[in-house]
Amino acid sequence: MSVTSVYQASCQICDYIANSISTISHNLLQWSIDKFEIIGCAKAAHQLSQMGQHEAAKELMLRVKELKRNAQ
Repeated sequence: MSVTSVYQASCQICDYIANSISTISHNLLQWSIDKFEIIGCAKAAHQLSQMGQHEAAKELMLRVKELKRNAQ
């Protein structure tokens, strides 16, 4: 096995690992953003409901329901 073929094989392995890590970290970041958005909307809806803003709270809860559906 020549030095060139070993170098090319190692580059392919490094590219595969880098792409895998990039994909995994992007998916984890997107999952985290989605979950925190759901939590934030739910908390805001709860506060609006406590303040008597039931219509606005209902709209936010419908958004939470939509976000949960899209996150799956």
